[in-house]
Amino acid sequence: MFSGSKHVQPSPFQVLESIGASGVNGDHQLDRTNYFEVVPSSQLAAALWIESDRMGYLLDTLDEKKLRVQRDVVSNEKRQNYDNRPYGSSGLRLCDLFFPKPHPY
Repeated sequence: MFSGSKHVQPSPFQVLESIGASGVNGDHQLDRTNYFEVVPSSQLAAALWIESDRMGYLLDTLDEKKLRVQRDVVSNEKRQNYDNRPYGSSGLRLCDLFFPKPHPY
């Protein structure tokens, strides 16, 4: 979602910044991901269009390079939040115990 879509190229950040957006980011939990930004009220329609395009036309531009970049980002977050913290992997282990295979979590 950070690498552009069919109508928003090359980056949604550039387009959002051009309409005055700030605080563009995303976060995730076990079963959801949030993407958010702060935009002037006069640009709400444009921001909603950009976000809907990112959700609706992401696959039109997804390639192996973009996928590899996002995998690297997730791997780095895992290292920072789990692998390099005392007891960091305990949450992952609990998830395995609470949701045994073939549960999708």
